[in-house]
Amino acid sequence: MSKQADDYFSWRAAVYLQSDNAERLVWVAVTLLALAAAVILFFIANAHPDLLWRGYYHDRNGHYAFGQDLALAVRTGDPVWFFSELLKAQVWPPVHGLVLAAVLLIGGIDHRLGIVPSLIGWMLTIVFVALIARRMFQDRDLGIGAGAIALTLGIASPAFRLLASDVMLESLGAGLSAAALWAYGRAMASRETADDAAQLASRWRLFAIILTALFFEKGNYWGLVVAAIGITHLLNGAAIDYRRWLAKARGIARRADVLGAARVLLDPFIIVAALLGGVVLYLYHRGPTSIVLLGRAVSLYPPETFVTVTYAVLYVRFALSWLRNRQI
Repeated sequence: MSKQADDYFSWRAAVYLQSDNAERLVWVAVTLLALAAAVILFFIANAHPDLLWRGYYHDRNGHYAFGQDLALAVRTGDPVWFFSELLKAQVWPPVHGLVLAAVLLIGGIDHRLGIVPSLIGWMLTIVFVALIARRMFQDRDLGIGAGAIALTLGIASPAFRLLASDVMLESLGAGLSAAALWAYGRAMASRETADDAAQLASRWRLFAIILTALFFEKGNYWGLVVAAIGITHLLNGAAIDYRRWLAKARGIARRADVLGAARVLLDPFIIVAALLGGVVLYLYHRGPTSIVLLGRAVSLYPPETFVTVTYAVLYVRFALSWLRNRQI
């Protein structure tokens, strides 16, 4: 090969590594390494698969049974069974079970596949933690080095490997948490670089979707992520104009604002949510309670169903308000 050809290919390689394709190359490399580690861990964990199921009274049994029931309901074409099982996902949200059901529908009803959702979460955590570390540095070499360290620590953690080899919610919750933080950082970075509005909206939309999935995976993880992002905004002053909020607080004492607050409190959605909240508090205070409905005893305690309905009512109210007042 001639010297001119060598120079050309060297120039093309430099251009490639200095462009956005370099980020895609990092994506691909990190994902392939995490996927390879997850496959190896799957075979190691399933060398003796029955050891995982020695404890009869363990949460993993309920998590696996929930996903298996959903998969069997789909395989037998029984939508009533599917949705009745889905409605039971109140103490433990349904995302993990839905992912497990999808895995069992593809791979067959096999308890050895029960750890696959956790391995997916393990892989997601490793990938997004590495990408977050990469984006912490503007210098490319420092960023790649930080990503490599984060990738190594994620794979090497013994406790995290145990979670990834179990049928529990924590591993997938960690993966979605890391994905949410990465999506948030990406959206904030695009805002600072003044990207076009459509791209900025799509990045915030992706963040909202991941955060919603995290909420229905494990609520306390969602709360931790939201609290961390909220504190970040408070410390950076990015979300709060203190003078504007102080002026608004002074204006609340005016009669017009008081009447406006009263109109909000008289909103039918708010009234229904307040009544349901009162029922929830009463049932928690009273303890185990049941009623007879159509000749059958129906338990009202614990009142998770009422909590879910209350949340749904408030969500509809805020969604309608957002649709009416959002910027077009």
